Amino acid sequence: MARGGTGDLQEELSKGGISMNTMATSTLDKPTRRTLTWPFLLTQSYGLYRESFWKLFRIALLPALLAYLWRYGYRLAFHEFAVRGWISLLSGGFALLIASGWVNGAFYWVVSSFFFAAVASNVLATTDEEKPAISDAFTRARARLSAVTVAALLSWTIFWLGQAAASFALWSVMDRLRMRPGYYGIMLIAAISVLLLAGLLSRLGLVIPALMDQPSTSLREALKTSVRITEGWEPFFMMFLAKSAILGYGFYWLGDYALGWLWQHGSLSATTYPWAAQTLYISLAAALESPLFIAFSILYRESSMPQEEALSATTVE
Repeated sequence: MARGGTGDLQEELSKGGISMNTMATSTLDKPTRRTLTWPFLLTQSYGLYRESFWKLFRIALLPALLAYLWRYGYRLAFHEFAVRGWISLLSGGFALLIASGWVNGAFYWVVSSFFFAAVASNVLATTDEEKPAISDAFTRARARLSAVTVAALLSWTIFWLGQAAASFALWSVMDRLRMRPGYYGIMLIAAISVLLLAGLLSRLGLVIPALMDQPSTSLREALKTSVRITEGWEPFFMMFLAKSAILGYGFYWLGDYALGWLWQHGSLSATTYPWAAQTLYISLAAALESPLFIAFSILYRESSMPQEEALSATTVE
């Protein structure tokens, strides 16, 4: 009498030098590439942020200081132009006002992009010896000066135009519906529109890490790489940005409260209060900007890791 189907199959496989136990073992023991998930990226990002906080904070102080000085100078220049009557809605003044708004935002984005490049250089380094020192944090960014600058201006222009278009569309709809939202309603609508735009713009979030990883990578190649890798990650970065904004608002509120308390108890005078406030705001900006850049850099690193390294990393973990 012939044996059952399972026995026949095992006998046939054995004739070829393969047993079912061998097949099962090879299937179960074969490592699989690590799947990137939201919890994994969050854990890795904030773990690295915690480990490298003081280094990244000191690197960020220069960009934060430049941004503050630019803000101070821009306000002085804007006030001077307004006093002289150069900014008005007549004789091209409106176009000047729009152009000045673009220039103001462009400076912040360029400065932030160079800090992003410094963060990416540290995250993508495979050993401690390869991580740039604080004094050399912006060396790679300076080597890709034109590419980083163009990437920053491109991202900012897309965001600026998108925000203008979204604001115009929302106000047109509310005007037709005769809706008159209050202050908090306007803030909520603006926050939602910015969040949606940020989600779309996150598709370009890996351009800087790609430029820092491979010195020979062109801006076009970096854009293609970023769009490919970030597909499906828009909700994650929208969540990440919303959470960061809420935490940032909370820290700034606590900072203002602490300054007010020190003022009321005589620890700060009219002379020292402005300096304390400026130091606090610069320090907060330096401390709170890096987590998002770390997350982008880790997503690029893990997605670009060769198969052998990914399998090895999975086995170690």
